[in-house]
Amino acid sequence: MSRGGFVKKMRFYGWIAALALFCLPRPAAAAVTLTVKASGGATYTTIQAAVNDVPGSLSDDYYILVQDTWTYNESVTVQGKATNGYRIVISSDGALTDRPFVSTTTANAFTIKNSSVTINGFRVTNTGTYAVYVSSLDFSLTNSSVTAGTYGVYVVPSASGGSVFVSSNALSGAGTGGYGFYLNGGGTANSVTVSSNAVSTANGVYIASNGNGAVVVSGNVIITPVNATRYGINLNYLYNGATVQYNDIRFTAAAAGYNFYGIYPTYVFRAAIHHNTINAPVPTNNPLFKGIYLVSSPDSDITFNDISANPGSGQSSWLYFSGTTVFSTGTYIAHNILSALGTNTTGLYFVDASQTAGTVSNYNDLFGFKQTGVIAAVKYAALSNWQGAGYDAQSVSLDPLWVSTTTATPDFHLKSPAGRYSNGSWVTTDTSTSSVIDRGDPTWDYSLEPTPNGGRVNMGRYGNTPEASKSPSSGSVAILETGEWYPTLSQALTSLSTNTITGDRTVEISAGTYLESASPLQTIETNSYTLTIRNASGVNNVVFDGALFARTIGLDLKLTDTSTAVVSGITFKNYTTYGIKVTNGSSVTIDSVTVSNSGTACIYEAGVKNSFDVVRSSAAGCTYAVQAAPSVSGGSVFVSSNALSSTNYGFYLNGSYANSVTVSSNTIYNANGVSINNNQGNTVVSGNLIKVPVTTTRYGIYLQNLSNGATVQYNDIRFTAGAAASVFGMYLQSVYHPAIHHNTINSPDPTYSIYFNGVYLVSSPDADIMFNDVSANPGNNYYSAWLTFSGATVYSTGAYIAHNILSALGTNTTGLYFVDASQTAGTVSNYNDLFGFKQTGVIAAVKYAALSNWQGAGYDAQSVSLDPLWVSTTTATPDFHLKSPAGRYSNGSWVTTDTSTSSVIDKGDPTQAYSREPQPNGCRVNMGRYGNTAEASKSTSTIGGIAACGLKYYDGTQIVTLACESACDAPTSKLRFFKEGVIYGLPLVDIADPNASTLRINVPAGIKAIRKFP
Repeated sequence: MSRGGFVKKMRFYGWIAALALFCLPRPAAAAVTLTVKASGGATYTTIQAAVNDVPGSLSDDYYILVQDTWTYNESVTVQGKATNGYRIVISSDGALTDRPFVSTTTANAFTIKNSSVTINGFRVTNTGTYAVYVSSLDFSLTNSSVTAGTYGVYVVPSASGGSVFVSSNALSGAGTGGYGFYLNGGGTANSVTVSSNAVSTANGVYIASNGNGAVVVSGNVIITPVNATRYGINLNYLYNGATVQYNDIRFTAAAAGYNFYGIYPTYVFRAAIHHNTINAPVPTNNPLFKGIYLVSSPDSDITFNDISANPGSGQSSWLYFSGTTVFSTGTYIAHNILSALGTNTTGLYFVDASQTAGTVSNYNDLFGFKQTGVIAAVKYAALSNWQGAGYDAQSVSLDPLWVSTTTATPDFHLKSPAGRYSNGSWVTTDTSTSSVIDRGDPTWDYSLEPTPNGGRVNMGRYGNTPEASKSPSSGSVAILETGEWYPTLSQALTSLSTNTITGDRTVEISAGTYLESASPLQTIETNSYTLTIRNASGVNNVVFDGALFARTIGLDLKLTDTSTAVVSGITFKNYTTYGIKVTNGSSVTIDSVTVSNSGTACIYEAGVKNSFDVVRSSAAGCTYAVQAAPSVSGGSVFVSSNALSSTNYGFYLNGSYANSVTVSSNTIYNANGVSINNNQGNTVVSGNLIKVPVTTTRYGIYLQNLSNGATVQYNDIRFTAGAAASVFGMYLQSVYHPAIHHNTINSPDPTYSIYFNGVYLVSSPDADIMFNDVSANPGNNYYSAWLTFSGATVYSTGAYIAHNILSALGTNTTGLYFVDASQTAGTVSNYNDLFGFKQTGVIAAVKYAALSNWQGAGYDAQSVSLDPLWVSTTTATPDFHLKSPAGRYSNGSWVTTDTSTSSVIDKGDPTQAYSREPQPNGCRVNMGRYGNTAEASKSTSTIGGIAACGLKYYDGTQIVTLACESACDAPTSKLRFFKEGVIYGLPLVDIADPNASTLRINVPAGIKAIRKFP
């Protein structure tokens, strides 16, 4: 049988129906019946007398039917009968309300030396060594209780080819070395089944040397007190293997220094150990616990077991492997829940590396261990260390949330508000949900689990059984082009991954909450078509929620390198690793999704080849809101118009490739803003609003190792008070030729005296730093600098620094800081406003306090030190427009209510372009964030723009004032006149223009009119 095949073939407990064949309260009509009644009124008063009258050679089945509940103080022996294919059945009458006793203190209660004997429905007691002694074939014991001094049922088959069937009994023994059931086959090949018994004795079940016969130990409850070395199930030298399934093994309070073993196979080949529970919750006297202990037992399947123990300080292992592996192709270990308390515990222990050959261990829950695994004395403490050794890549370490692990009434069903099996019915009263529901191998069969089952098998004892805890879900999923419907997205994606796609495919998800981890069975090949996964209708009404089952990934989208996909309109929340994970693909777009509280990254891509776009989406509560890891050169990453919040960075990229990366128009808040590392292509960070609370070292924009430079423009970076720490508005390291312009950096609150860095460049030569506003009040305790330059300048031709407004409050502030003189080589700094600094500049620890001192050092000859008169520098609603009575842009319109005018309007380099500034613009660019933009504050100067300059004429009906414009604005005609030191031109318009005067002039463009004013 293949690994996992037994689950599909057994169809759970259906095989137990065979027990009814051995539980015969009344004989069949054709059988011979001998009645026994110690109280009188039957053919015999003793069982032995009836046995003695069974013929020596049978031609029918013989039933010895005991018809009262008296105590039969006798030792019953069956021997010397030729059964000829018939059976001898010794049974209590099914009409009795209780079972008769068979009791003796001097010998065995039953001694069976004859083949084909069934004992059914007795209470058997014997204070001696054996209660039931069997040395024959084809023996069955059913529906009885057996108590012995040492062994309940003791079997030593005398030949090969028969069967032993012991089922639905209560077996107990008092001896320190005894077993409830004991068989030593002596090399015979017999079928042995021990099932559905309650075993309460020193040890549980022992089966040894059964040759090549089939062995099944199934459905037993074994309760064992540990007052010596103890075994739940002990199997030895079974070369045809054994099936050990659905057993419940419980160890009670233990004595110091003793080993106790849940399941102990020695030289058992191809053992199938599945759906068992082993429980040792009481740590009394610190015993030495072994859950499943395999010695030279290769090629085992160990699946769907629950093992829970608290061995105290005793050295213990839940799965233990030793001895030679013989012809092993490896052991398969999956879907087990191993949970530990205690200070010296190991999940999987391999005595030496030879036992690991071919072993596969995965999709297990390994919780609470001192060391997850040990191989040849090398210890792997955390699960991550064990995974690093090559095991349990998809396993977890999570509290399984069993119902109870007490000794008396353990219940290893997993908690679930959606439904948990309990004593024959389903309860929905749980307030918490086990994290290992739907956590098994996604390729494994789950068809026996009740619906809703999440489309994935549970871990543990009840995985893929009718008692598996339920996975609540709602909604439905459709593939529009094919008309197929599925209960889960995983099933829809799996269908796409296992069928040929011949056109665009649209997966629509109806409104509801889905509790799955959606993933295809294998990678999806779209064959150049587009796969769209979207909300069927509405806004935020399709929710994938990983909280109930602590799922790892919300959507695990696996694509071939040539596939295209779009995901839109869906909410993902509460996943432990990723909300959306995209692996490979050609072009992928994430549009209008919401992702929250999803571990490492809300949205993560690795290996998308051509384009990965995230637009109009919201991501919050993850380590990284959006994380990209391009794996090849030439593609693009585009992240725009999103709301991103994180505990580390809103956007994080580590590339090492030549890709185009654009991060634009996002609102980023909570921790750090944008980090882009090792990208060799074009990098643009533009138009983002970045709000950073200062709780530790924080960065607005962090760029590193960008050999093709970066453009950082129109960003608004705001730091709020939180803690005394370092903050960096922009941090660039080894970024060549960066263009940093039209940004604002604001840190107005001095509450915690932060260490403020506005723009900090490390080994980033040839930078253009222009039109930026940097305002901060870092308090009085820390040294702060608005522009800092350090590191090797490499092939620098110098930085160009102009039109910036740097404004400071605080007692330890510097405008421009050059860590050493090498960073100043070729640097030009001029036409800046450097206001309020303790020292305007520092070069290699030499401080230049006033602007005049700094100008004396050769910098900022035309710069000023003036209050820029920004509208506001508050944290909540800063506004870095410059005040101007002539007009200031404010929220989409122009206001003229200012009563003061910024001194840095029209203070930029007179050779710098100003054409984007509205008129009147003074024919000269403004300093700061809005210089040479459509939002530049207007000039109060008469220079520039359309104005009346006193030139008038009479057109026959009225006096008309003609319009003028300054020569700097390139007037539309060559007509000039000089007035009060200013050269004006007369602008021309079409004669049909409403502003046209009656004065006409012929120009190359035709006849035009001189414009009138206004």
